Amino acid sequence: MARWRHTTLPKRYEELADALDEIALHLRVTGEGSTARDYEIAASGLRTAESIPMDPAELDYIAESVRDSVAEWRGYGEIDKLQEFREKRPYMSSLTRIASVGPKTAQTINEETGASSIEDIRQLDDDGQLEEVSGIGPKTATTIRRSIAQLDETVK
Repeated sequence: MARWRHTTLPKRYEELADALDEIALHLRVTGEGSTARDYEIAASGLRTAESIPMDPAELDYIAESVRDSVAEWRGYGEIDKLQEFREKRPYMSSLTRIASVGPKTAQTINEETGASSIEDIRQLDDDGQLEEVSGIGPKTATTIRRSIAQLDETVK
């Protein structure tokens, strides 16, 4: 009986986990919440993995819907599905770094204002247009301002 060889990793699979989380964001916008959850669970498991077997099916936390993406990343260092999503929604990873801005809110902001970066959101706020975006009232706008300030502090 053949055994899969496990590869010991010099570091955690943060890059892969981040990619899977980013795919999940895009899937949530398209209404594929169940598959998005599979990607999130896989990302979480990978962040604590010490190694990943050659066959991702050996990992309990990697759902069948995610295995091809993991295998593709192992083989090529990237995932075509993620590249396609990034081309379609280049604003997603940037805008969702802001607290209270999930994937659907990011899409709404982009569609209504063309904003695609944190700097664009800052400019919308400076121009008094942030609260004009559907679904963003005074409370959410305040949370967004605070989150951007925290992100700014993290960068310093």
